[in-house]
Amino acid sequence: MAAAAAVRRGGSEAFFIGSHFQRCQMKMIGMILLSPTTSSMLSINHSNSISSSSSSCSSRYQHKNDASSSFRNIDDALASFNHMLHRKPLPCIIQFAKLLSAIVKMGQYYDVVISLSKQMELVGLSPNTYTLSIFMNCFCQLQRVDLGFSVLAKVIKLGLQPTIVTFTTLINGLCKVGEFAQAVELFDDMVARGCQL
Repeated sequence: MAAAAAVRRGGSEAFFIGSHFQRCQMKMIGMILLSPTTSSMLSINHSNSISSSSSSCSSRYQHKNDASSSFRNIDDALASFNHMLHRKPLPCIIQFAKLLSAIVKMGQYYDVVISLSKQMELVGLSPNTYTLSIFMNCFCQLQRVDLGFSVLAKVIKLGLQPTIVTFTTLINGLCKVGEFAQAVELFDDMVARGCQL
């Protein structure tokens, strides 16, 4: 309603809301990136996730032409997903995560990624923090931050460690829906915990 009123008044209020949104995001991202604790944790979490992901993914499905980089459109991506889903043995979760990430980068198929995640669970693929962060991002892009927080609860329930990416995804989603106070509160909670969740 405020956006419609701003359009009638020449859009100045919409610009203010947009610039406030951007300032809020930039402030929080800048504080996260400039924090000494965060920068050391980023490198530790990133190297740990790479080493654990690499060791958990067997070489049975490692090709020079990765399935997630070879498709041209959503139909190709879905065909690749279905092919991977019906392979015996199933490819590791990392290969599926790469494919889902590539679909997300297309920018308009967030609901498709959520649907594919349900199919993955039905065949018994256990999600990791990275795949759950992808789903969380999809919910936030669809402006369903409440469901993004549900995914965070699932991360914790599965005994996985939320990462800085997990929380910044939620902060971004909260800013996207105009919940700036809640975004700042989540950010402050992250800082208070030293981002060691």
